[in-house]
Amino acid sequence: MLILATCFFANAQDGRPEFYTICGHPQNESVSAIRLSGRVTQIVDSDTVVIKTEDKSRTVNLVTVDVSSNEHKARRFLSKKILNQHVLFFIYGTQNNENQIFADVFYDEVYSASRSLITKGIVRYKKPDVYTFSKYKACVYQRLEEMAKEDKIGIWAK
Repeated sequence: MLILATCFFANAQDGRPEFYTICGHPQNESVSAIRLSGRVTQIVDSDTVVIKTEDKSRTVNLVTVDVSSNEHKARRFLSKKILNQHVLFFIYGTQNNENQIFADVFYDEVYSASRSLITKGIVRYKKPDVYTFSKYKACVYQRLEEMAKEDKIGIWAK
């Protein structure tokens, strides 16, 4: 079942006031999204998973992550957190085709896999293509990478 939703921000943690000064207020930017749910059946690689929805399997690429520096740890994290788990995923922009899409994947109902990978310093932030992600959320994810660098977390510990 496809659900078209207008999302101010899908992850309540993104609405923290300390981000407002840099990124603006999330309610100033609404983004249309398709919200789907399903079970992760396969971790294809460090930023791609297969999610079985009610009607089909879909290949989902995580938005905003550059895994080139830490592919093994990213894949291990995804395997631990979302493999065989029920997830929600939000498609904010266009998709390559019906079966391969770019989305933000949420596990345990509130945690973005992309956000978690960036916050833990497992991957780098990658600027999303125009109209594929909320500018506010992109700003927050970029700021989270800066915070991980400042705190010398994960790949930034060197």
